[in-house]
Amino acid sequence: MSKSDPIQFLQSQKAAIDEKISEISGRCTVLRERHRDLESEKAGLMETPVTVDDFIDCVCGAIRKKKEFYPIQLVRNLKDDAYRANIIGNPSFKNVTHETLLANAAGSALAELVNPKSASLAALFYILNDLIIEGFKTALKEGLQSGKGMNTLGSNPFANGKPMKETAARLAEIDSELAQIDAEIEELTQSAGLFGVSI
Repeated sequence: MSKSDPIQFLQSQKAAIDEKISEISGRCTVLRERHRDLESEKAGLMETPVTVDDFIDCVCGAIRKKKEFYPIQLVRNLKDDAYRANIIGNPSFKNVTHETLLANAAGSALAELVNPKSASLAALFYILNDLIIEGFKTALKEGLQSGKGMNTLGSNPFANGKPMKETAARLAEIDSELAQIDAEIEELTQSAGLFGVSI
């Protein structure tokens, strides 16, 4: 082996390393650009309005959800009301009547259910749930049709709405691809780090 052989070998190795680093760097550039594009698309989708039907479904679901808690609240608050009911009509408690039962229970779940003066939103959502839902649907559709409530909006907020299922499906695809890109970039940067290069 001549004296120049080691130098030639090292030079060839350096060239191979430089080529590999260039390849890694180029791939990372492509991946990062794709990552930015996906993040931009994701942000756009998050700001895209839903369809009016999807919006109605979401709001009605929330209204139905508010109905679920009231029976639990009612039972939790019955501790005092239960014994009060037992003494109605007892001569020793002449002042305790059906009326005072409700009055004494003011603020409790029982009073909220049967006494209009102290009815809470929780009770109203329970009692009038179906009416609230139908009223909301009717009011929204009337408002959109008349256009009178859109002066500050400038246009129908649902005009360019996309179905939630389509948006959700695309967001899931984007998140999956972003995770794959992040994993590949991490692998490539670790590989470059083996050669003392940061990319």
